[in-house]
Parts: sequence; C-alpha cells; structure tokens
Amino acid sequence: MACEDLLRKDLGEILSGFLCSIDFYMPPFDYDFSLEEPVMDHFEVQPWPEAYGKKAVKMAKWMSTGIGMCYPFADRETQIAYGIYSVYVLLICDITRELGSSMDRFAVNLVLGNPQESPVLQSLVDWLGGSLSYQGPFAAAMSIKSVIEFIRGCIIERDYDGNIALPRGAINFPEYFRSKTGIAEPFTHFCFPEALYPESEYLHVYLPALQDICDYINHTNDILSLYKESIVGEERLTYIPNYAQTHGLSLTDALRQVCENVGQNDFEYSNHFCRLSAVAEDN
Repeated sequence: MACEDLLRKDLGEILSGFLCSIDFYMPPFDYDFSLEEPVMDHFEVQPWPEAYGKKAVKMAKWMSTGIGMCYPFADRETQIAYGIYSVYVLLICDITRELGSSMDRFAVNLVLGNPQESPVLQSLVDWLGGSLSYQGPFAAAMSIKSVIEFIRGCIIERDYDGNIALPRGAINFPEYFRSKTGIAEPFTHFCFPEALYPESEYLHVYLPALQDICDYINHTNDILSLYKESIVGEERLTYIPNYAQTHGLSLTDALRQVCENVGQNDFEYSNHFCRLSAVAEDN
C-alpha cells in the first residue's frame, strides 16, 4: 500500500464530505489571545536546553488560543492548565528521538519515585502532580495513566515505524495502538471541567460518553492529519494506514470507511449527549 496513491483531488473531496457529515462550522467567537502569555511564561522558565525551551514557547503561542477555543466553557485558569498540558504532549511527541533513553525509562522512574533523566520529562511529572488543582480525581488519574501510555506509544513509533508488516486480519490492532498514541482521554475529560461538573455530582452522568468522545477526538485527528503525516510526511504506523493494511483496503477506501465510521459515531454521540444533558439538568 503506497500512501502516495491517494490523490490530492480524492482527498479534498473526501475531507469536504466528512466535514459536512459532522456539521462542522467555525466557532462563532474570536481567539482569546490573553491566554498566550501565561502558557508561554510556564515554558520560558523551565530549566531545559535552550532549543527545547524555544520550541515549547513557540508551540504555546498558538496552542494556548486554540485550546481556549476548543474549551470556551472552562474558566480562564483551567484553560491555561489545558494549554500547558497540550504543549507538553506536542513537544514530547516532536522531540521523542532527541530524548533518547530517558523516554524508555520514564514509567519505571515514575513508579520508583526516581528523578526523570530528562529535564523535560521531569517538568512534565512536576506538572502532573498538580492535576487535582483543575481536575477531579478520576480525570487526574486518567491524565497520568494516559501520559504513561502516550510516552510508550511514542517509543513504539520511534522504534518500529516502517519496520512492522501488519498482517491482514489483525483488525483490532489499529484501534489498540491508537489508544496508546492518541492521548485523547485527558482531552475528553477536559470537556467536563471540575469547576463546572464536579465528579462527585456528574461523573456518573458523563462516564458512559467518554469512550465515544475519545474515539471521535482520535479519529477526527487521524482524518485531518493524514495528508501531513503520511502523504507529505513519512509516517506509516498511523491509524488510517494501519486500518488499510489490516482490512486489506486501499488507503482511499480506508479513509472513506474511517470517515463514515466517525460520522456515524458523531450522530450517535450527539443523541447520547442530548440525553446526558437532560440528566445533568435533572441533577
């Protein structure tokens, strides 16, 4: 399967149809540029090599406002926390190879209480220690768990991208591996800020929707990033190429199927969310 076989014209038509199927529209409000400074300030003072600090600050400038637009209902301090978390994820994904063996020993050092071998990873651990300041206990635990999975997923991508021949029929692998690399679960919990929906009152209401939202976040990202990652870029161990290989499909047909699956998930989730909203109002 050659990723280059997906023509730009076909890709444009498929993506346009996908955006229509999920009723996409631009948010009717402006970016909050005041979120930039506090998120950038967090990374400007980290004791890292200069190149990492500059990269993180550059990411923080646009990530902070984007996250604010994704979660406009969260209070300002929570939006800042979401932005900082997001930059850590993006930065670590970007510099996985440079972090080397410190990535491999992250989980063991975390469990043993040992200092991390990279100042970037140590700053992440220190930041995670304050998760309860903006998340409930379940969401905070899932954020920590997800970081462990995400870092190990980055390692697998680092070591095996282009070196795994996925057998046709291993149809559960794409979803399994995506759950390790996607880190969608924390961003799903971000939809329910503790200040607005305290877990003690609302966790039982939105818990049934969490997996659907995770899948929606992961696969919408897969669809929209395919061109950058696997057509222009050289990444092959990503969800849609994996889906194509394990299902015996062309990349074009795999993309169409994933778009259809996400569109159906969006329809079912919307109906489910309406029911959840009614339950929340009753609470």
